[in-house]
This record gives sequence, C-alpha cells and structure tokens, in this order.
Amino acid sequence: MSQRAFLYTLAGVVIAVVIFTRIYFPTKTGGEFQRQGALPAFAEQGWINGPGPTAEELKGKVLVIDLWAFWCGPCKRAVPEIIALQETFEPKGVVFLGVTNEGQERLKESEAFVKETAIPWPNAYGAEAFFDELSVEGIPTILVVGRDGQIVWREHHPEGIEKAIETALAEVK
Repeated sequence: MSQRAFLYTLAGVVIAVVIFTRIYFPTKTGGEFQRQGALPAFAEQGWINGPGPTAEELKGKVLVIDLWAFWCGPCKRAVPEIIALQETFEPKGVVFLGVTNEGQERLKESEAFVKETAIPWPNAYGAEAFFDELSVEGIPTILVVGRDGQIVWREHHPEGIEKAIETALAEVK
C-alpha cells in the first residue's frame, strides 16, 4: 500500500470513528442553568399513557421533558432516575412529560417502551416537528423549562438536573 493510500484510509477511519462517536455518544449540550429560548408548541399525533396537558395547564409551571425513542438504550437507562425525580418534584408542582418523534407506524413499540419502563407521565408520540424545532441532535435529550416557558437546561442525561429544577422553582413567576 502506498503512503498516499494509507493516509486516505487512515483519514477515512478517523472520520468514521468521529461520526460514530457523535451519533452514539453525543456530547454535552449544556447542563448549566441558562435561558436557551422558548419551548415550541407541542405538535404531536397523540398521547400514549393519558391525555396530554393543555397549554393552559402548563402555563406558569416548571416542566421536565424527556425526549426519547423506544429503541434507545440510554433512554431506557435514564427512566428510573427521571421517575425518582418525579417522585421528588411533582409534589412541588413540577410537570413531567415524555415525547417521542416515532409516529403512528411505530406506536405499538412506543407503547411497549412506556409500559416496560413503567413511565407514569403522559408521553406524546409523532412529534417529529417538535424535535425539529428544538434541533434535537441526540437522544435522550432532557429539558427543564422555567415558569416563563423558556428552556433553562438541556442535557443528554439527568446528571445535574436537580439543581436546574430547584433553580427554576425558586424563580418568581
């Protein structure tokens, strides 16, 4: 193999590793409490385990939104920690929601995921436009939304979310 062919092969391998790593091990996207723009309106095909909340019901509430997919291993692993957070913060008025971009054609798999992981909060499905408006680059993506409707925390894992929720709760309406 010539030196030139070796360098091209090496460059190809490096690029493939970078792409693989970016897709399967997304980098942190924030994790600090900071205003990141308004939460877009929900655009979904329906709700899985319970009726979805109305915009009026969410107004002035702190939200934790888990963006997931049924085939996502890290999404499944994050659920127990998010359930523990819900048990702590729901009595303080925090609303928990789940959202998947999987549509009607994959509804059975999404319903099975929710049932298998025992997710108690409502989960929207078919929310491709919602994912697009949020520029979701990897899942899971977990959001904390302040009382003013602004996204204040965004991360691919729940590590550090408690502080963000507490900070959002402490803010005056």
